[in-house]
Amino acid sequence: MKYFRQKNQMEIYNALQSATGITLEHPLLTQLFNILVHDGDYEQVEQLMTNAIHNDYLAWYISQQDYRPCWSRVSTPGPRPGMRGGHQMVLDPLTQTVYLLGGWDGTQDLSDLWSYSIRESQWTLICPNVEYVGGPTPRSCHKLCLDPERRQIFVLGRYLDQQLRQPEFLKSDFYQYDIDLNIWTLISWDTSSVGGPRLIFDHQMCLDSKHSKIFVFGGRVLTPSTTSNNSSSGQSEERLISNNSNNNNNNNLPSLSLPSLGGGGLSLSPPLRLPS
Repeated sequence: MKYFRQKNQMEIYNALQSATGITLEHPLLTQLFNILVHDGDYEQVEQLMTNAIHNDYLAWYISQQDYRPCWSRVSTPGPRPGMRGGHQMVLDPLTQTVYLLGGWDGTQDLSDLWSYSIRESQWTLICPNVEYVGGPTPRSCHKLCLDPERRQIFVLGRYLDQQLRQPEFLKSDFYQYDIDLNIWTLISWDTSSVGGPRLIFDHQMCLDSKHSKIFVFGGRVLTPSTTSNNSSSGQSEERLISNNSNNNNNNNLPSLSLPSLGGGGLSLSPPLRLPS
């Protein structure tokens, strides 16, 4: 039967199939053969393969392939953030909205707050300087985490140049932003005074929304600038700290024998509630 179909002897092929009731192949392959070989409808072929992927017909094959990133430039009309580094972004998966705060533009630290709608491909400037409305001072190398259920963003840490590392400036402030109310709240002027981390940068944060807990790990601690301590990298922070966002209680979690990290990553496995 396969031979007759390859030779385009479709009358013989159809007669044999009707008489024997033998299924030569999966109906999807028969449909692919017809629209590709007979009809030459390449757009329909692409649609058929897309449907096959969505229906998991190719799941095993895809699972054996290496992941390959595919980048595409996103062009957006209207106002948008300028070039910068050391900024931070978080995603609200429920509204498909990205939030961006601060960064370094090559001249100064920034404190502007933007939102980007993935659905509409559009940036919106929420506030040009959040410090003026009760938010954090201009900063870079800080960290954000977002609670999608309560629609809140938390901000912790920043980097300071050597000349600014005086004791009065080395306070680890901790902020909360209410997205719906557009209100900033200073949770703590210095988290180290209530058992939390000292002023750090290049750390990592993740949030357990179900239990209202924020986990902080790694990073570099900023210490007062002295002639004997002129390193710009700072000391390593080796603790894993959890913060209850309801009552601002900090806890040092038991040692996990993990090396201190700067610029690493931290994620939460929801079923097991394990930061990793």
